[in-house]
Amino acid sequence: MKSKKEIISDDFLQSMAIFITISVGFAGGLALIDIHPYICFAIFITPILYLLTLHLLEKRRAKKGSLPSETQFVNQSNRDWGNVPVFFGRTRELATLEQWIVKDRCRLVAILGMGGIGKTGLSMKLGQGGVGKTDLSLKFVQGIQTDFEYVIWRKLLNAPPVTEILREMIKFLSNQQEVDLPETIEHQVSRLLHYLKAHRCLLILDNAEAILRGGDQAGQYQEGYGELLKQVGNMLHQSCLLLISREKLQEIALLEGKKKPVRSLELRGLDATESQKVFAEIGDFSGSKTDWKELAEFYNGNPLVLELAARHITKVFFGNISTFLQEGKQVFGKLHDLLDWHFKRLSTNEREIMYWLAINREPVTLVELKDDIVSPVAKEQVPETLDSLSDQIPLERSVEYFTLQPVLIEYMTERLVKQIGKEIKTGKIALLNNHALTKALTKDYVREAQCRLILKPVLDKLLVTFGEKKYFETQLKKILVMLQEKYPHKLGYAAGNMLDMLCELKIDLRGYDFSNLTRCSTFKLKQFFLTLKVQSHVEYWQTQRYYEKV
Repeated sequence: MKSKKEIISDDFLQSMAIFITISVGFAGGLALIDIHPYICFAIFITPILYLLTLHLLEKRRAKKGSLPSETQFVNQSNRDWGNVPVFFGRTRELATLEQWIVKDRCRLVAILGMGGIGKTGLSMKLGQGGVGKTDLSLKFVQGIQTDFEYVIWRKLLNAPPVTEILREMIKFLSNQQEVDLPETIEHQVSRLLHYLKAHRCLLILDNAEAILRGGDQAGQYQEGYGELLKQVGNMLHQSCLLLISREKLQEIALLEGKKKPVRSLELRGLDATESQKVFAEIGDFSGSKTDWKELAEFYNGNPLVLELAARHITKVFFGNISTFLQEGKQVFGKLHDLLDWHFKRLSTNEREIMYWLAINREPVTLVELKDDIVSPVAKEQVPETLDSLSDQIPLERSVEYFTLQPVLIEYMTERLVKQIGKEIKTGKIALLNNHALTKALTKDYVREAQCRLILKPVLDKLLVTFGEKKYFETQLKKILVMLQEKYPHKLGYAAGNMLDMLCELKIDLRGYDFSNLTRCSTFKLKQFFLTLKVQSHVEYWQTQRYYEKV
């Protein structure tokens, strides 16, 4: 169906042609009856003018590199790719993916590789075409997104339920019209396939390894994702689902083939020339061809590691690659070593923001970061802190959102878990009061990820440390008393964090007094209410005294 916004109607063109013909005729002194043949000619030429108009509209649209008006993103955040990481090389990989997705019309494609290898950068470069500092800018100035009516990019870092992803995609592809979805996942996938058949769509799911279950269920997906991948790979449609993952998912392995519509591309590290370009973005460096080759091979061409190494070599070895290979190579041979070095150089405020970016696990705004932070002084300094932090750590940022690469989120989460464990063991509280281990004002699946990746690991370490639950509980009581006596009414997250630990361990709350302890407004109170409702033996006066301070 033709859009009124895009196409000039037949009636309008015909009327214009007749009007112009009559006007010219009268201007030339012709009678109305003499103009009749010209009117017939105008009616005849209308289809030609119509086709010419369409051609000019398409030509102008292609020149601008934009999509038709009704296929523009209703929610611009869906089209916000963020600040594309510095991107170099990958010429062959980009050509391969373009061949598969645009020319071969593959339905399901996976980009595989280790953390920090550049999978997301590659997919974003492929979709944006030429945005960013890269030698491929001119070659991919329009990119492949002009071949699609709809483009959606979603991160699965926190393993959201498949129903959440399906709901967002269907709502978007239906131009916000279809909001009441079927109850079953099977029927929801069927609705998505309806739009993938009707329109040319590119769906990009990043961090797909997060949907894999661990432990006894290793290798299995969260409910529904397997069905989604299977249907998208097997059913006929004109769209493509692009997966970005550290691991090859089962459906990809079962369905892929060189001539099949399901394929996977494993990324290798950058070579010496491409690695040198990464360094050139950081500063000036000196080194022989042999030095550059050795450096690239030493770090396996991992873009993230190379960027961190470049910042380190600039500050410590003044850009001398040869000196670094002789003196610093043995000390900073692993990504973890480089991250430790960078972290130790951060200021207190910068570290606090790094922790909060890891806790939030999803992009946050400046306002949201300020709301998280306890110290009034640190709140006001957030813009300056982010600015200085970005000079030392590669932040991911869009117009107004900030986050970390998944590898950095994992690193900061690991540090947070270790430090919280030490603080509770020693009774010297700092991070425990300045940071929430889980947050209230966030999506349910994000909170579940915070519980799974932060709260539970902390508890596991502490139970190993104290041996038995009762000794751990005794230590928490001592900390509570200490906070009430030394820091009454001090704003912070300590009480809430300890309460969450007690609830997680299903410890009897009878006898606990949380009065004179103030919690930050962003911490979740709902769980405490639910816990009190179940544990009816907790006395009302304790609850009332506690919430008077919130």
